[in-house]
Amino acid sequence: MTIDSRRIATDLETNMNRQFFELVNNQSNILSSFESNIHGQLKTIQTTDNMKYSSMVDDIKRQGNESFHLLQQQIEENAEQVALLAFNQQPLVTGIIKFNDVKYSVGFNNLATFTNTGKIVCEKSGLYMITVSIISSTTASQFNIVLNSKMITGNRFVDGVQWHTGTSGMVLQLHTGDNIWVETDKVLSVSGRSYNSFSIIKIK
Repeated sequence: MTIDSRRIATDLETNMNRQFFELVNNQSNILSSFESNIHGQLKTIQTTDNMKYSSMVDDIKRQGNESFHLLQQQIEENAEQVALLAFNQQPLVTGIIKFNDVKYSVGFNNLATFTNTGKIVCEKSGLYMITVSIISSTTASQFNIVLNSKMITGNRFVDGVQWHTGTSGMVLQLHTGDNIWVETDKVLSVSGRSYNSFSIIKIK
């Protein structure tokens, strides 16, 4: 082998070694980049899953808190005591009857309006039982239970005896702000003391 042949062989070997090392280095870089990308994707997936799980847990907690709050509110509303018993002490009544002698009241904060005007204002929505009883000596007359200016029921006194007893009872769904009262169609001569009564109680 001549000197030129040896030099060519040496250069060829050197070149092949360099290409081999470059190939190995490139493959190592590609593998490292691939591993880095895989790691990044796995981390992203894990972060996304954690966020979804955390969001799901937060939703469950929020729904649970809302349900508990609604249940607690319903229990408190059902446990509310709202009732009133009042009497009329005037011997003559006309128009709206004022039952201004309040014997018992719980859950009503605006009694002044009721005693001054005869109209009771619903402060808490619910199902109410209302009872009105009146004794009168005026015949051919009647009293009506009125809700928001609309007559709900009437009770008429007829001829026959000196004193007439009229009693009306009903159950109504009332809403906050509703006004309810008792009114007559003419002047009534009524028995005083505890014979003429108005009662209302929240039953649900």
